[in-house]
Amino acid sequence: MRRFIITMMLGLSAVVATGQVPRRESDRRATLTVEQARSLAAADARQGNLSLKGLRTIDAAVAEALAGYAGPGLVLDGLATLEPDAARALARFQGKALFLNGLTTLSAETAAALATFAGTDLNLGGLDSISVEAAGALAAYGGARLNLEGLTDVSDEAMAALAGSGCSNLRLDNIDTLSVPAARALGDFKGQTLSLDGVTSVSPEVARELARFKGEVIRLQLLTTLSREAAAALAKFAGNALVTSGMLAVPDAVRAELRNHKSLKRAGPVQIR
Repeated sequence: MRRFIITMMLGLSAVVATGQVPRRESDRRATLTVEQARSLAAADARQGNLSLKGLRTIDAAVAEALAGYAGPGLVLDGLATLEPDAARALARFQGKALFLNGLTTLSAETAAALATFAGTDLNLGGLDSISVEAAGALAAYGGARLNLEGLTDVSDEAMAALAGSGCSNLRLDNIDTLSVPAARALGDFKGQTLSLDGVTSVSPEVARELARFKGEVIRLQLLTTLSREAAAALAKFAGNALVTSGMLAVPDAVRAELRNHKSLKRAGPVQIR
């Protein structure tokens, strides 16, 4: 017991002396010094994502230190705001994913900085609105997935800007309705997957615009209200997967129209129950 206590005291003394934060405690830290950030970034990358969900503020110097982590992802979901200089530093992270799902505001300058991130996943799921300027700047991101699943208030102009994104998978899973201009913009999206899992109904006009999408997948998993005309329009989508798993209460005639989509003519990923 005495040896254990002495060992613990020596360990605590080392933390105080070096400024290092044990990784198991890092997720609860609200602030970090540059030295502590460097210590965390030096952790074994095989441990996976570096999770700092408790971090509430970050400056450019700390961000630059954390960006030196050699693992797959940085999880900084506790940050509600992010200054452009800190965003530029984080964007230099060489891993696959940045998780910034706590951000509630995004300036155009910060968006432009984050858009330079070279990884595959940029996660900004905490935003519920976005300006046209920020949307246009963010559209420069060219990774595999741009996660904006928290957006609920998006103007037609901002939607058009987002639809110009260079990403492959655009996630907009909290939008419950689409205007015709917004759907027209999304139909022009050049990526492979449109994820619209919050949309609950589409008009025939919206369905026709979405069906113009030249990618591979349209996800509409909460779609519950659909006319036969709208279903027929959606079924003309030329991609490989139309994912609509919420169709429980629609008439059989509507389901029959949807089954004309090619992915329902084989054992594919489309689910209509």
